[in-house]
Amino acid sequence: MSDIERHQQEFSQARNAIKTPKGFFAKLKPGGAQKVITRRFQRYDCCIVGEMTIVDRAYVLEGTLMEISQGGILFRGASAHILDRSNQRVRIAFEDLELTGKIMATRPQGYGIKLDEDLDLTAVASLVDQYGLDELAA
Repeated sequence: MSDIERHQQEFSQARNAIKTPKGFFAKLKPGGAQKVITRRFQRYDCCIVGEMTIVDRAYVLEGTLMEISQGGILFRGASAHILDRSNQRVRIAFEDLELTGKIMATRPQGYGIKLDEDLDLTAVASLVDQYGLDELAA
């Protein structure tokens, strides 16, 4: 066995001994493994001006509801900065509605909020009809 073949074999054994988390490199590559999110309710794109209050700090953020469903919303603050506020209780006010919920995700698109109480489908349909970017599926 030549020196090159021996080094290749040693390298291969060393590489196989290192255990990377399953799917680790696939997540780093574009088009690799994507996280699959399953939702109870369909989300609808919309554009509704409102405000979000961080309950325990009484901090108010003005912004836009970008998505709405019976169980949650995506709120994008008007500020250029999005701070990680995951797991914080919030109150969302827009139109004549005031909703409460919890921030479940902080992403560049905005805050993913799970509502404490599900919205009635007719209320969602009415909001999507007024402010929706897509038509409500029948």
